[in-house]
Amino acid sequence: MFMNKNVYSTIKKYLGQTPVVVVNGYIDLPNVSGIIANETMGVTQCVELLTSKGKHSIVYVNDAETPANMNKKTGFYLGMQQTGVCTEECHIYNTDSSIEGGYNITTQIMRELPQTDGIIFSVDIVAAGGLRALSDLGCKVPQDVSVIGIDNSIYGRITNPQLTTLDNKPWRQSELAVDFLICDLEGHPHDKKVMLDTEIVERETT
Repeated sequence: MFMNKNVYSTIKKYLGQTPVVVVNGYIDLPNVSGIIANETMGVTQCVELLTSKGKHSIVYVNDAETPANMNKKTGFYLGMQQTGVCTEECHIYNTDSSIEGGYNITTQIMRELPQTDGIIFSVDIVAAGGLRALSDLGCKVPQDVSVIGIDNSIYGRITNPQLTTLDNKPWRQSELAVDFLICDLEGHPHDKKVMLDTEIVERETT
């Protein structure tokens, strides 16, 4: 839960002279560097992909109120606005970060919004539960409902059908974090804040 006041004050008070690198976040302190995935643009591109497939009743499922997820939701709003849907008309549901959470919320979505033909989940594990729910409901994926997750995790490769997902480059973020810390320890300069592009890995659910 980076970029909140408690984390800011703790780092400032106890780690003021210690190099700190935040992965998928940023805190504006002299000793802190941040590596961020451009998930706002990435989720906007996910909406664009779904609309290009003829999907127009798109729902977003959020698993937690984190800074990264706020950026994802912003991307969803921007993508939907491009289709002519205003923010107030966007459908966003919340659940916990689990397969069961994805299953239950997807069942609820299809009961309340049966016209839904596309769902973007904030993380792959929740999307995995959503796919199971759609199967149990008799919905064909992607013919009836297309599904996109976020993270490009192992869940995207073990689901059936295999999950289309937004790769937010966690491995690259981790590699850069290590590089930044080594530079700090050795006294070498480096960028203070880096934004990485995301990439849609299209598989069988779109």
